[in-house]
Amino acid sequence: MARLHQVQPRGFGPLDAAGHGTCGSWPAWVLQTARGYLDALVEAGHATDAFRTMAIKVFEEATPVIDRGSLVHGDLTGCETFVDPDSGVVTGIVDWGGAIVADPVFEFAKVQAGGPADCPAPGMVLPTLLDCYVPETGIDRARLDRTLPLYQAHNAIFNADWCRREGVPWIDGLLTAADAWLRTV
Repeated sequence: MARLHQVQPRGFGPLDAAGHGTCGSWPAWVLQTARGYLDALVEAGHATDAFRTMAIKVFEEATPVIDRGSLVHGDLTGCETFVDPDSGVVTGIVDWGGAIVADPVFEFAKVQAGGPADCPAPGMVLPTLLDCYVPETGIDRARLDRTLPLYQAHNAIFNADWCRREGVPWIDGLLTAADAWLRTV
């Protein structure tokens, strides 16, 4: 991930045909997408207006302004990464459909986090990844720890909206987790 995040295209958000982000700022993308997911969840009766208002306020106030984003895969699990078993070297990464230009911390909110809120996989993987990533990149651990819950909440809201569209019954747990993360920010 450290090498991946060294790639820093212009812009933020989804990639255009030239490989640049299509949004002018990181906070604008976070807020725009969160509003879309939350509006759909409220309209479908899965979230309250009060939750939407609180969440939007937290995203507006807490999303950091960053000068340059990094290429973020957005869906790294054990299935997307190929590793040489002898050397431990990553030989390939597939499934770039969720790739965006983002704060690199956003990647960690998405790692192994596409299931229900109580899935143990993120908690099993994240500590080791962060313990390796921080010294490799020099990223400020305090900033990472402060920002990660915000992005975990964003991801949980995204996943709840996906569940709404797909008829998957994890919505309540994901929104409860998002609420808890947002209250720590």
